[in-house]
Amino acid sequence: GDYPVELRLGGYSVNAGQPIRCLTAWNQLPDLPFTPRESFVMNFDSDVLVAGSPDFMYNSADRIVHRFDPGTKSFNSLGKSISCMANFFGLVVKGDKAYISRSNTIFPSVLDVFDRNTLTLSTISDLPVSGGDNYWLMDGDSVLLAGFGISQWKFNMLSGKWTRLCDLPAETDQGHVFTIEGRNFIITYRNEIYEYNATTNQWIKRSWSSFPMNYTGNSITVVCNNKAYVCSNYNRYVEINVYNPVTDTWEREDDVPFYANWGLLIAFSIGETIYIGGGDSLAGFWSFDTSY
Repeated sequence: GDYPVELRLGGYSVNAGQPIRCLTAWNQLPDLPFTPRESFVMNFDSDVLVAGSPDFMYNSADRIVHRFDPGTKSFNSLGKSISCMANFFGLVVKGDKAYISRSNTIFPSVLDVFDRNTLTLSTISDLPVSGGDNYWLMDGDSVLLAGFGISQWKFNMLSGKWTRLCDLPAETDQGHVFTIEGRNFIITYRNEIYEYNATTNQWIKRSWSSFPMNYTGNSITVVCNNKAYVCSNYNRYVEINVYNPVTDTWEREDDVPFYANWGLLIAFSIGETIYIGGGDSLAGFWSFDTSY
């Protein structure tokens, strides 16, 4: 906000002459029109669509599609919805398509594709395994990389064929995987970070192997400025830890100005700004300028 400033010393006073703006990396934005639980956040090269539930439910079936307006910093409904249940899911965007591996306790586990142009969702394959709650997807260049529990697979979009790869060093989920400049990383529940070598089909532990906070299943990782921002909430406190793959080091972003309920965060980035939704109000929405 803007604040008048006056300095008093020894009977003298000096005014700033004009209000001084308080500079901060954080800004509170208009509330979300959906709840962040089990929402599909799809970033199509800065065109951000979110298929979100209108209410707080664990088994949301209908998700209304919204588009983020960078001008107003708010979401607008596109008047379309998709129907699916996904208590556990992985999601990765490639071109104009978002691929979603999803599972729940009722229907078979499947791989869906969301088309940005038609705003429709369709199933393209069953998953090679089912059960469990640790699902993730990453961009493997010409294929999709997929994790289901301890097993790792690749999916060829042209042939529709699944191929088993090496097992993972430990389980992880969508909130702890990220791709930077074509390099694929995971953070496991053991707080260790690995990079995948597609040539040798191996996961290589990074020299700085320890993730600097408790692993929780409620994290969201966003890539911005070729760094991974891991947004986590633990006992309502929101923490952001930043991984630099070039230096193989972590640093922490302090002074996060809001609290958040368990498992209720969404996040995406545009340019040098990260947008985080959730918080104790469920609908809270904030921007964080990483250039500060």
